Order: sequence, then structure tokens, then C-alpha cells
Amino acid sequence: MSGNCYFCQLCINAPAYCSFDSLYTHINLGHGNDPSFKFRCELTPLCGSIYRTLPSYKSHIYKNHRELIVKSLDTVDTFSTSNDDSNNNFALSYADDYEFDHERTNNDNNENLQSTNEYDEEMEVDYPLFTKAILEHDDAPFDMRKFQKYYTGFLLELREQHLLSQNIIRSVTSNFSILFNIVLKIIKSTGSGANSATTAAVPIIKVEGIINQIIRTIEGAAKNEYQFIKSCKEFFQYEEPHKIELNESGDCGYIIPIKKSIQNFLNKPDVIDLLVKNINETILTTKKDKDLLLTYRDGTAAATNKSLEKNINSFLLQLYSDDVSVTNPIGPKKDEKKLSLFYYILDDLPPIIRSLLNSISLFGICLSKLLTNPSHRRIYFEAMINDLNKLQTQGLTLSTGTGRLHFAFNLLAADNLAANDLGGFQKNFNNGYFCRMCNISYTYKSIPLTDISFLLRSEKSYENYLNQVLQSKNSIFGITRHSDFSNLIAFHPIRSLPFDIMHDFSEGKLHESTDA
Repeated sequence: MSGNCYFCQLCINAPAYCSFDSLYTHINLGHGNDPSFKFRCELTPLCGSIYRTLPSYKSHIYKNHRELIVKSLDTVDTFSTSNDDSNNNFALSYADDYEFDHERTNNDNNENLQSTNEYDEEMEVDYPLFTKAILEHDDAPFDMRKFQKYYTGFLLELREQHLLSQNIIRSVTSNFSILFNIVLKIIKSTGSGANSATTAAVPIIKVEGIINQIIRTIEGAAKNEYQFIKSCKEFFQYEEPHKIELNESGDCGYIIPIKKSIQNFLNKPDVIDLLVKNINETILTTKKDKDLLLTYRDGTAAATNKSLEKNINSFLLQLYSDDVSVTNPIGPKKDEKKLSLFYYILDDLPPIIRSLLNSISLFGICLSKLLTNPSHRRIYFEAMINDLNKLQTQGLTLSTGTGRLHFAFNLLAADNLAANDLGGFQKNFNNGYFCRMCNISYTYKSIPLTDISFLLRSEKSYENYLNQVLQSKNSIFGITRHSDFSNLIAFHPIRSLPFDIMHDFSEGKLHESTDA
């Protein structure tokens, strides 16, 4: 797409179409059965996905650009902007250059685009949270504030999605300013040489003022980190992470206020409807078949969940913890840093949405080595627990006026090492009582359960053993200390730390069976 003109990416010598309706008709009639169909949507700045089948491309257009495919009144499908021959020749040459550059760019980046942005019809998910564009209506009034909002969103995408550094963003901003100055000079030179019949309706001095204002807006948005964060707060409800001071030396961790994070998430289109619809559907399904266990609500743990007891209509909140290692291979210090990360997800989202990475939100981050200190650990998790408990006891309200919404913690997912650590169990799986579910000893782990039996852990037995541990300062049946989340409402180490099927089965027993 160039200006108001559209080009077919599938034709070698593609003409220009003055309406998308014309191009869409051409694609349907001319390329409907093309076995090598591959079309990239460029209708909005947030599009860019490649579609390899006509049905998947049509599905995308119907869902996101339906307003462009109404019957157009245009009868001319070739690019023509003026009766003046020189202007028309310039326009046509520009179209040719665009087509050549477009084809060259697609060829250069073909491999990268295929690996990141290819979609089939079966993979198409109509989820407005991830497809909403900033410019909803092209014909809506567009002032300098909306320009600033759009440009801030553009910089945010460069930084967070494409991982560009602040120095590169400053370079982009600087070159944008230069380009606008060049455009202004071209307008001035064109205006000074124009005759009375082609004089611009807008005075050049006014155009100059607008472009200068745009330049100042562009430069101001990326002037420094403070201005950029300020714009993100103003236009996108960005919430800065809370810094948790761990000691006087300046060591710290961070948590993202979960209440504000969930508010921003739920204020997006259709999210509440998706949650309520999925909850109702699963409840109806399990009522028809009592043997089905589809969600946490269907298990016995939900019956004793304090938050659900208080409000049965609470949305379920699941936490997830994992450690990642990061390094800077070209920096002066090439040593590896390990970070402890904590995420949350609304467990009542439909499965196809819940499995998307965009549905998982960051909750906390801290250097793992700092959490080896008991004092640091207590301070950090205390701040996290207070935030979660406040959400569970107070709930939140949305700008849509849906009333007060309530939330209930249900599970903390992690691999076995992290789960044992957070639950206060031993972190060694090569001896002792290594299992969180039962009191099996490592000595007897290889004996079939048909020949031996062990007592399952219960909340009552756990509390008895924990009291003995606190008095003796020694590990008893694998319990070493209080759980880090013991003060979290609805949490208990026995019922809130499920086993990870990916590590235990997919990477464990299944891997052994396959090798055998």
C-alpha cells in the first residue's frame, strides 16, 4: 500500500488500485487457486503477517478490515492523481519504485518473515487484545496529541517487541526529524515555483508550523527515558515496576502492581465476555458429566479455597515461577546472571487464549543470588504476598462499569526444584524425603507401588511436622522451613504446588520410554 493506492504482491507487473475493494476483487478472481499464494497484509501499522492460503487471508480481512471491502463506487483502477502530465509521470515512477523496493524487501527478508509471521487458517485466533490498532478510524479527526500517542506506541513497539536499544531509538527519531525537514524544504520549493492555478490551499507558513510541531513532538518523545516513560503512562496506562529495597547496599527486586496490571488487561475489548463465557461453558459441561475435571473449580481443593468460599464468582489467578540465565557475551563482564521470574495468568481464559504467551503477564523479577539470603527473601516475598492479598480481599473495578470483580489464587506452577524451594521442602532429589505428595524415602523409590505403600502428605501432617522442624531446626520428612508463600491467602504447600507434567512426564518418563 502506498498512500491511498494498493498493489498486488502476487503479480509481476502489478497495476495500482485506488481502492482496496478493487484489489480484493482482483485477488479473489485472479489468485484464488494460486498454489503459491503468499500475501502479506500491510493495511495498518500493526499488521504484517503473511498468509499462505486465500481462505486464511480472507478470514483476516473480514475480522480486521471489513470496512475496506464494501462495494466501491470507483470505476478507475489505475493510479491517476492529476491531469498534469508531469505530476502523473512522477506518480507512476514512484509506484514503480515502490513495487521494486517492495519486492526486493520481501525477498531480502523472506526467511525472517516466514519464521515469525506466517499463519494458516487453522491458526487464526480472533482475539481483539492482540489485534487492535491505534488508528481505528482513518476518517476521524487527527490532532497533535493523537500523533504523539501513535508515535509513542511506535517507539514502544521498537523497544519491547523488536528489542532495540534506546540509542537506536534516538537515531530513528533524529532521522525522522531530518526527513520531515527535507519534506518541508520540498514543499517550500514546490510552492514557490507553482503558478496561481496550482497554489496550495493551505499556506506554506502554516504547513511549516505543523511540520515543525511534529518534529518537536518526535524529538520530545525519545529525548530521554523520563519523557518516554511519561508518554507511556499518559497514553498506554503504563505502570512502573515497584522497586523492593532488600538492603542498605542498594540490592533490590521488582514487582509489577498486579491490581493495575489486571485492570489494564480487563479493560481491553471483550476480555470480560471471554472469561464469563468460558466459566459458564465449563460449568455446564461438568454438570452434564460429574466425572469430568476440566478446571481447578472441579477439584476438591477448590472446596476449601478461602477466597472462593468468600466469593464463589471470583476469577482464578494462577502464578508461575521460573529461573532464566542471561549474559552479555560482548561486554566486559561475560559472567552469567540468573534471574528469578514470576508470572501470573487468569486461569478462566479459554484454553486457546490461555496458552498464548501474550496472556501471561510478568509479576516479579529479582536476581536469584539475592534470594539465597533469608532476609532478602522474606522482604521480597512479603511485598509480593501483600499485593496478592490486597487483590483477593478488595477486588477491583473497571472503567466499563461491570461492578466489583473478585479474584482467588489457586495454584503456583513451577518445576520440581523451584516448587520444593518455594514450598519449604528439601531441594535435593538424590536422598531423603524428596516427594511433595507422599512420605516416600529415596531408599525405596525403585520398589513398585504394588509391593509397598506410603502415606500421602496432608495439611494436618504437614503442620505437625513443620512445628517439629521449627523447634528442632532440622529437616523432618523433607520439610526444612516455612514456605515463602505461607501468608498468601488460599495457599498451602501441600495443595497449591502441583507437579509439572512437562518436566516429570514429557521430559522424564516419556523421554526414557522413547530411548528404550
